[in-house]
Amino acid sequence: MSLLTRLSLVLIFATGIPLALSEMIKLYYNYSFWVKMSALALALIFTFAIRNPLARKDNLPQVGAIFVGLISFSLWFTVAAAGRWIGFSS
Repeated sequence: MSLLTRLSLVLIFATGIPLALSEMIKLYYNYSFWVKMSALALALIFTFAIRNPLARKDNLPQVGAIFVGLISFSLWFTVAAAGRWIGFSS
């Protein structure tokens, strides 16, 4: 795991947890919040358990790399879009 990835995760959690705690009751009943948290968990699991090990392989076929990239992009896009939607669905 790269240093940039580690620093990014620290920043995400260092800013996201206090922000969520400031209005946790409102977020608890917000569907978009749960979509974001689920997508975030899936994206982190996918990144560290599947994408990173596959990225280290030299013989990954191009179709496989494209498929892994599309899944990763879709998960992280869902995290961002659901996060933006929290403000509109309150």
